[in-house]
Amino acid sequence: MKADHAEHAAGAEARLHADQRLGEREVMERRERAHEVVRAGRQLARHDVGARKREVVDARGRGARAIDDVGVSIDRVDVIGARRQRAGEPASATADLQRTPAWARHRAQQDVVVACGVHAGINALPEAAIPSLAWSHGVCDRDGVRLHYLRTGGARPPVVLLHGLMGSGACWTPLARALEGDFDVVMPDARGHGESSAPDHGYGYDDHARDVVGLIGDLQLARPVLLGHSMGGMTAAVVASRGAARPRGLVLVDPTFLEPERQREVHASDVAAQHRVALASPKAELVAQARARHPRRSLEIIELQAEARLKTRLAAFDVLAPPNPDYRDVVRAIDVPSLLVIGDRPVVTLAMATELRGLNPRVRVAQIEDAGHGLPFEQPDRLAEVVGSFLRELR
Repeated sequence: MKADHAEHAAGAEARLHADQRLGEREVMERRERAHEVVRAGRQLARHDVGARKREVVDARGRGARAIDDVGVSIDRVDVIGARRQRAGEPASATADLQRTPAWARHRAQQDVVVACGVHAGINALPEAAIPSLAWSHGVCDRDGVRLHYLRTGGARPPVVLLHGLMGSGACWTPLARALEGDFDVVMPDARGHGESSAPDHGYGYDDHARDVVGLIGDLQLARPVLLGHSMGGMTAAVVASRGAARPRGLVLVDPTFLEPERQREVHASDVAAQHRVALASPKAELVAQARARHPRRSLEIIELQAEARLKTRLAAFDVLAPPNPDYRDVVRAIDVPSLLVIGDRPVVTLAMATELRGLNPRVRVAQIEDAGHGLPFEQPDRLAEVVGSFLRELR
């Protein structure tokens, strides 16, 4: 009888070891395939961007489906185990699970997804809080206002991306991914937005401009390029026009260059009331509405925008109160190479852009077709091409 038990135990142990070897082998094979996808993608991107885009989308879909098949409950066990370990408690459930082939397959599937730029299966992280696992978070304190930022990092020329009203630094994720190989991309949340604090007052363009100058000083960014969209475009233009932060260059993506009458119309509109309603809505509802309105925008961008909107405080809408800085005076005062990017349904019309180029010969104009004021979200790849080309000229 003892011999039978011993034989049975030995057989069970042998099977366990075999399962572990199988799991480890699958992990190595899947990780190697993930690295092959990345290496091939980098090479293909130089020659055929369109084909690579389709390949990455397919890979992301396969990876996300694979994680769904295994089940997110595994992640929750992993998170519980990590919390137990931090608390000094045993994490035996996690340890037992990690010895199974299913766990090995799950972790390998996550490696594939991460390699393709999406980490869909980790519930330990806040939604959309870390667009890339390699990026860092930070906070600067400017006169009692906490300014949160994302940063790709590296010893590379700095580029500061400034979002529009109801946005956040994370909304620049697609462009930051395209630039991070050559530039240190910094993406702050404006006051009243994202993870930054919201003072009771102080939301004019002068306030936003001082925040940007202070952030650049605190991070010791040497001659950064400033890039801004909408509200962020006007903010970047104001900073550059004053010679503050000594920018190397300037990119304005359909900035809020509005005539006084149009400013008053926007301020008198129900945009703030609409936002009050949105703040009481669940994120899923905002995502569904946005997908219906903007069927060509990626789900990633729509979700990032929905989360950013829910973190935009009503006080931030004070930036709409007239008067704005006179955009003609602002443009005249800019003394760095500048690129104005507009769509074919923009705030800054082609006629306005032509006028601005006449006011300042350092302003170059690029128009991207099939895009409105939401150009960074409607044509992110084309914007990355245009911006990347301009930035490389400045190096």
